[in-house]
Amino acid sequence: MIKKFFESIGKIFSFADKMNFSSNWVEVVMVILLIVGFLTSLLTQNALTSYLIIFLIGMICGREVYKKENAFRSYLILIGGLLAGYLLGIKSGSILLNIVFFVLGNFFSYTLHKKRIIE
Repeated sequence: MIKKFFESIGKIFSFADKMNFSSNWVEVVMVILLIVGFLTSLLTQNALTSYLIIFLIGMICGREVYKKENAFRSYLILIGGLLAGYLLGIKSGSILLNIVFFVLGNFFSYTLHKKRIIE
């Protein structure tokens, strides 16, 4: 059983070695962010904390969208992975309200950066 476990780990690493990270970095990072979002949402204990965290994640994403407007498609994929992972792990609160707070945080941060209120 342990031998099979290590063989499967070896297969995962050989697959990762065959991947060309320079051309597939968006997909790899998106999967990592999906996992991070999922684990973050599992750590939230109540709906208010969940809404606050997703609002802050939205603000961070709004800043990144502002800073990287030329690579918007790539960042949209990354943000989508993070949001999807977070929404998959929600234990308390409404998924719709989490999406609303994410969009509000994103819009709020993007607007503040666009008007040069924050840098």
